[in-house]
Amino acid sequence: MPPIPHVFISATSSDLAIARETVTKALLEIDCHPEVQEAFETAAGDIRELEKGKISDCQAVIHIVGKVYGAEPNLTTGSNTADATSPPQRRSYTQLEYDAALALPRPVYRFIATDEFYQNTENLPENWKDDEDAEKKDLQTRHRETILAGNDIYYEFSSLEELRELVLKLPEVSESWKAMVELITAELEEEKTDSRNFLKHTIVGLVCLVAILLGLLIFQQYSHTREIEQGRILLTKVLDSKKPPVTALEEASKELQLTPEETIKRIDAFQKSPANPNDETDTRLREVARKFVLEGFTPAEFTDYVSGMDFSQWKPELLVLHHTVTPTLEQWNNGDPISRMKGLQSYFTGRLGWSGGPHLFIDEEKIWVFNALNQPGIHAREWNRTSIGVDMVGNYDNNPLPHEIRDNAIHALATLANKLDLDQTRLRFHREDPSTNKTCPGNNVSKEEIQTLLKQEIENLSTP
Repeated sequence: MPPIPHVFISATSSDLAIARETVTKALLEIDCHPEVQEAFETAAGDIRELEKGKISDCQAVIHIVGKVYGAEPNLTTGSNTADATSPPQRRSYTQLEYDAALALPRPVYRFIATDEFYQNTENLPENWKDDEDAEKKDLQTRHRETILAGNDIYYEFSSLEELRELVLKLPEVSESWKAMVELITAELEEEKTDSRNFLKHTIVGLVCLVAILLGLLIFQQYSHTREIEQGRILLTKVLDSKKPPVTALEEASKELQLTPEETIKRIDAFQKSPANPNDETDTRLREVARKFVLEGFTPAEFTDYVSGMDFSQWKPELLVLHHTVTPTLEQWNNGDPISRMKGLQSYFTGRLGWSGGPHLFIDEEKIWVFNALNQPGIHAREWNRTSIGVDMVGNYDNNPLPHEIRDNAIHALATLANKLDLDQTRLRFHREDPSTNKTCPGNNVSKEEIQTLLKQEIENLSTP
């Protein structure tokens, strides 16, 4: 498997939020992990703090330069220069990110927004206004001119699509990108070598440890049943692992050759036994075990599945419709859906630190249950606690919505509406979330049409 570079995206939010999102999606398409600094913890914005933060953990930096200076640290509380003894100079947080990137051994890719880019309002956030004071505009102009006059390579773009294409071509046209991938590969090989050497030097200790663990297992067999013992092993492996709990629990279950249902049963058995030292931790593990389902159903099977569900602990009030954008429908169909969902699960829990995700993914053949339907997921910031998220596989800003996906989505929504005593007026499109500027579930998806079809399907399912 090729190495996955982590790429830091530096851009002002007020004017370049959509451009930054475009770069994020493009990086995902070329198998990179995008990183963004959402907030600054220090008022002074010390470059050294930035160097020790996300930027130092990334292998490359993309710096998007527009016309806006943006927020800046308070110079009266510290210095925003690399040398704390030098006189303070005004630099915005985004400019400081650029300075920090230059101070580190990282390739930096510069993308300059042209005047034409700003002439098209579709490229800009809805509420953006060109209202910065003259001094800030002058500071940003000088920053742009310094980059344009320098010897380093930069790329100009006049549209979001042009920006996307430039990012997608980086692995092909940039020698520094190729060198970065080679360096990551070499570092991974060095880590493997170090690990092998470490194992050689500690094999005696490991043998002794295994002997002790085996002795403990034998002792436990005298006082506990096999199910209780496996529950203890699951708990120990998850607590000892540095991986996210979901990933660690999945690996431990595979090692013990347990199905998800058997895993939950073992944890329940151990939780009820006198051997359990920590009810709170074990309860959390049972919640993790139940959180992700990763099963596919035909529409008829999905109806039967939902009919047996218990929503007494959490009853959502809304149904929210999305499209995935990435993966595209072609990418989804080129692989195994279960593997694709496991990859999304790992990304959500490992990289993003989320405790859940969308409840359903809809493709042309099946309705895939990702997040447990009777537990809150993560899919729409304002509605996570009160809604079920339904994600149609594909990008429907650029492509028409296939009837097969539309019909499967309608059936899933209607089945859930009947179960939860909701009607078509409780449907929301993700783009209606006040906290987002996305077009989700796509410009080619009509809410009026979806609501009409949803009403008809609710009536059909309600008829004996």
